[in-house]
Amino acid sequence: MSKSKDRRAFLPRSLEDCAALLAAFAENQRPAVPRVTPVPPVVHAAPVTEQQVTEITKKFTRLGATSGKDDPKNTTPLSGNFVRIRSKLDHKIYQYAVSFDPQVDNMDFRNKIIKSVEEHIGKVHRLSGFIFFLPIKLPAPAVYETQMPDGEPVQVTFKLARELEPEDVPMAFYNVIIRRVMRDLDMVQVTRYHYDPKASHAVPQHRLEVWPGYQTAINEFDGGLMLNIDVSHRVLRSETVLDLLGSITRRCDNDKAKIIDECSRTLIGTAVLTRYNNRTYRVDDICWEMTPMSTFETPKGAMNFRDYYKKSYDLDIKCLNQPMLIHRPKKKEMRQGQLEQICLVPEITYVSGLTDELRENHIIMKDLAQFMKATPMERKRAIDTFVQRVNTNPNIRRHFEEWGLELDTKLVQYYGKTLPYEMVYFGGGVTHQTDNRCDWTREATNSPVITPVDLNCWAIVYIDRDVQTIKSFLQCYLKVAQPMGIQVAQPRLVPIKMDNNENWVRTLKQTITPSLQVVVAVFGTKRTDRYNAFKRICCMEHPIPSQGIVRKTISNEKKLRSVTQKIALQINVKLGGELWSLKIPLKQKLMVIGIDVFHNPAKRSQSVAGFVCSLNQHCTRYYTRVQFQMENQELIDALKICFIDALKRYYEINHYKPEQVIVYRDGVGEGRLQMVEDYEVPQLKSVFEHIEPNYSPKLSVVICHKRINSRMFLHLNGGRELANPPPATCVDHTITKKPEGWFDFLLVSQHVRQGTVTPTHYIVVHDESELTREQFQRLTYKLTHMYYNWPGTVRVPAPCQYAHKAAYLSGENLKAPASSLLAETLYCL
Repeated sequence: MSKSKDRRAFLPRSLEDCAALLAAFAENQRPAVPRVTPVPPVVHAAPVTEQQVTEITKKFTRLGATSGKDDPKNTTPLSGNFVRIRSKLDHKIYQYAVSFDPQVDNMDFRNKIIKSVEEHIGKVHRLSGFIFFLPIKLPAPAVYETQMPDGEPVQVTFKLARELEPEDVPMAFYNVIIRRVMRDLDMVQVTRYHYDPKASHAVPQHRLEVWPGYQTAINEFDGGLMLNIDVSHRVLRSETVLDLLGSITRRCDNDKAKIIDECSRTLIGTAVLTRYNNRTYRVDDICWEMTPMSTFETPKGAMNFRDYYKKSYDLDIKCLNQPMLIHRPKKKEMRQGQLEQICLVPEITYVSGLTDELRENHIIMKDLAQFMKATPMERKRAIDTFVQRVNTNPNIRRHFEEWGLELDTKLVQYYGKTLPYEMVYFGGGVTHQTDNRCDWTREATNSPVITPVDLNCWAIVYIDRDVQTIKSFLQCYLKVAQPMGIQVAQPRLVPIKMDNNENWVRTLKQTITPSLQVVVAVFGTKRTDRYNAFKRICCMEHPIPSQGIVRKTISNEKKLRSVTQKIALQINVKLGGELWSLKIPLKQKLMVIGIDVFHNPAKRSQSVAGFVCSLNQHCTRYYTRVQFQMENQELIDALKICFIDALKRYYEINHYKPEQVIVYRDGVGEGRLQMVEDYEVPQLKSVFEHIEPNYSPKLSVVICHKRINSRMFLHLNGGRELANPPPATCVDHTITKKPEGWFDFLLVSQHVRQGTVTPTHYIVVHDESELTREQFQRLTYKLTHMYYNWPGTVRVPAPCQYAHKAAYLSGENLKAPASSLLAETLYCL
């Protein structure tokens, strides 16, 4: 809805009116949920065996591998989800800003209006929002009178923004064309992705629907101009938000306060989809005082929402007393002129995506996996089908020819390299040579840890009816700790009779004493409010290492031993112990820093930055800090404080200062990379003079991108079969992008058993070290082994993952930074 059609602030009514409103619309006739014919599940290809992957990995793994494009004989054959685009553009492109008077919100209406003035602008053109591309220059002033589809007069104005030479054409131009391609294929756009509702898969037993689709982007890579295309899926509920509100009303038995609280908790912060324009919105509030009959001002006078949706989208709103959902504009929307809130009608709005509750339901996720977990071979077939549809569609071929473009028919092929697999070192001289599975669970749970911390004084708080479960857990704990070299004394058992928050809080405060090493709480059920209260007490009010356990986790006798082993390792780490290590053969005294940012969906103006740095050469001890970033505050200002404290603590422990500092920074979008180099790096370097006037260690800053669309496929049997590449596969050419002065690489560090592996993209935006690219890649891969919450490799270096956990705990559970007394314990695990 346009900003002229949005609603402003409103005055609240009483709870009685709100509850009566809900009770009324809960009894109303619901709009029929559209029937979706179930589609047979995808038939998965026979999986490639691990033996095949192991054999080809051994064949191509070598020490000191060079860039994959230089020596194909000793490297790994790969392909990716990239297709080359050949551009024969040989003339200027003219970029215009287009405006409509009166303003037109409906994109279909805009396209029809543009088509109606083709006698003035020509038939070859591309519109993206309000950006317009033409191969010809229009005479000024370019103002044309025409009519909307409903006959209302409208004025269209084209204002020249830029004249572009063929070599200066922005990537936005190519992506406008690919979006037109998706429309010609009858795909609908939802956020940045395109889906095919006609090929939807129904999951009726869970009232869910899965839309298959594609994520597409054209960009300039080392290998030239390419289309990056990946398979995507969108999960939708078959029920509307109005149905959801009605079920909540009935479930709460007309309890007025409970209804409003439960509706707010369920909906606020979630993403919803409006199928009439295939757009997603974030629900920021529920306005109980507004209904579809509420009015707003337009240039032609007042109009209610029911009439607006009938006129604009030909939709009939049946329930006229339902509340309205409120979406407040993001900063990007505000920059584009969207300054006021948008009101959505629950009856024609659908909940989109997977909630945390759905993700925790293993039955639902298993049923969805048959549609959403595509293997490399299935992804290739889907991409091949897409490319074939594009190249055989006459309309699309004509569009491509008009702009001098041609899409290749095959996936891009290239060579990668497999870095050497690492040796993991435990206590007592025990070692483990990793392989393509990158899993050392057995060795971690049956070998001595490097630094054991004996449990001499600890407590277990539990509900008194769970006494037998606690006894079984304790007996198992005493057994599994022995092979790890950890001595465990009998804990203080603290039963709770009344299972409520007040009793838990009071008992915990009474149990925690200065001599206590760690407190373990065994909860009856998984409750966020209780866990938050537990962590606030143990991380802020009475700082002490803590471990929360849900009773169900330790109630299964078959899984009790493996669960208890992991708990024992976690508690040892939280007490300052070290589990395993790797050799990091750098001559310089090293400090590795991980930074990640957590954005609280309920508070857009506030972000939480996690800062974790290593305190020794082997990166087995860490220092953790968290800073809350307020609105209009630069993140680097908070990080400088953490950096100074970390350098001081490093010196106090080692009696020398680090000579090389490597920062792995997560949570940075691609559009902000230059800002990191131009602003954040100088600010980080300015910290060194606060330590000592002439202190100047070598600083490197690496950006980590996990959420990328790039995929790698390992070639087997001469390329006739595809599989996931093994861990340690690295690519630094062809599908990478190297801006001047930077270098980047893609690294697969983890082993996956389902679906297709996603590599992590590393961009070195600043480097003063003397490390070669090979050494940088190997160091990064080594650090993915050092995450103590999992005896295997993870997607990013361990300090980055620790920073993510610390930021999430403070932002989601504590709502404040943890006590500095816990800074040298990985309390966030």
